Formats: sequence, structure tokens, C-alpha cells
Amino acid sequence: THVKQQERKVATADFTVTVHTPAVYYHDDGERFTEGQTYTPNKNTECTCSSEGVLSCQCVSASVTCPEHLETWVDEDCTTHCIRLPGYCSSYGDPHYETFDGETYDFHGQCTYQAASCEDFVVKF
Repeated sequence: THVKQQERKVATADFTVTVHTPAVYYHDDGERFTEGQTYTPNKNTECTCSSEGVLSCQCVSASVTCPEHLETWVDEDCTTHCIRLPGYCSSYGDPHYETFDGETYDFHGQCTYQAASCEDFVVKF
């Protein structure tokens, strides 16, 4: 039988060891997250600890389909809601008015007209 002798390696003083220490993020509640770790603070949000120790979050909410006259809106907790589309009214020339629902009216008068209001916010012309 033939025995192959293994090559012998000797360490010298000139070498470098690279040690990777994972970044750590501590949440307000004291919970510890390490680099690459992902957690879900609520059912609609996913957060990941970056290599710099920064926690970045994104919405992962389920797809919501709204009725035709509504549009989707995502709040600060990543919850999706169906809300009304923005409305517009206008007044142009003399005496043309267009309402929020798209109807147009022509009338003269020596008055102040209230176009819209909401609590203490009033639009007059």
C-alpha cells in the first residue's frame, strides 16, 4: 500500500482574521433584534433589522378591493381603508357654478354663497 503524506501548513504572524459582528437594534419595549431578523409588530407591518442596526418597516397588508366610488387609503398602522374620492366644486364667470357631484347651475344674485363647510372650515364666494 501506498500512503500519501499530507502537506504540512505553518501559521505565520502575518495574517488577518475578519470577524463579523451582527448589528443589533433594540425596540422601544426592550426587545432585541439582530441583523437580518424580521418581525411583525402588527398583522399589516413587517420590519427588518439592517446591517447598520436600523429597523426598516414596510406595509404588507392584504389586497383590498373598494367599490367603484371609493379608493384605497393606507393609514400609519398599514391598515387599508376604503375612502371616498376627492370632490371638487367650482365657480367661474358670472354666474356659473359646478357642485361636488358634477351638476352645473347658472343663477344671479346679490348674496354670499356657501360652497362648502366642515365644522369651523367654510368656503364662501
